[in-house]
Amino acid sequence: MRNYILLTLAVLAGILAFFISKRQLAQEYAKIKSQTETVSVVAVTRDIVAGEKIEAGDLAAIDMLRNQMTANHDYVLESQEWRVVVGERLLVPLRRGDALRWGYLNLQDMGLGANLLTRRIPKGERALSIAVDSVSSVSSMVRPNDRVDLIATFRFPPEADGSGLDQVTMTILQNVTVLAVGQQLAGAVGPTGTNRSYSTVTLSVTPEEAEMLVFAQQKGTMVLTLRTPADIEAVENPQNVNFDYLKRNLNRYNELRRERIGPAAVSP
Repeated sequence: MRNYILLTLAVLAGILAFFISKRQLAQEYAKIKSQTETVSVVAVTRDIVAGEKIEAGDLAAIDMLRNQMTANHDYVLESQEWRVVVGERLLVPLRRGDALRWGYLNLQDMGLGANLLTRRIPKGERALSIAVDSVSSVSSMVRPNDRVDLIATFRFPPEADGSGLDQVTMTILQNVTVLAVGQQLAGAVGPTGTNRSYSTVTLSVTPEEAEMLVFAQQKGTMVLTLRTPADIEAVENPQNVNFDYLKRNLNRYNELRRERIGPAAVSP
């Protein structure tokens, strides 16, 4: 009987290990795919000086890694968008083989400033604007094409007895693409570092996520946390923080922070 129990436990442990490994492999595959996926984009076939008109024969399609399509929040044109720029003048000189970015064109003269947003929404997603202030938008330093997490604070009935209201803070969505801040779009921005205030941030979300965010903003308050471009991992089962959780875990988090920073980072 004892051997049977041990065998059963070993089999269950093997099955559990299999599913854990499978999930880890799927996550690693998704990470590698995001770093190696290519997109067909527009490039110029000859050297072109600033102010010169672009002709159809000056353009060709090349493959580019998706994670290289932006620089300083400036998008590269995808190959199907090449007709839009024929006959337009460049604002900057380009060398043969350079990818063509929206920031190299006078978008206002082209009448495209207001239409660029629809070109940036991935298939199956929607553009949703949420209200922010200078604090909730990381001191107004969030910019188009940044990736953010959304954290909301609500007042919930406590789980124990259902009486009264308990304030809870939780992560609603992770790794969300910012399409625009105010009316400032990727590919239509000023110089990098330009200080511009805004009261809305437009996000790229699925219809279901949009419904959840609209409800969250109506019932609570939301803030954005800014991600580094290299961090695309989602935290599994993010915590819900209330007063009791904070009291129980405050010392633990401070100890973990001290271990992570280390003595070398502490000022004498």
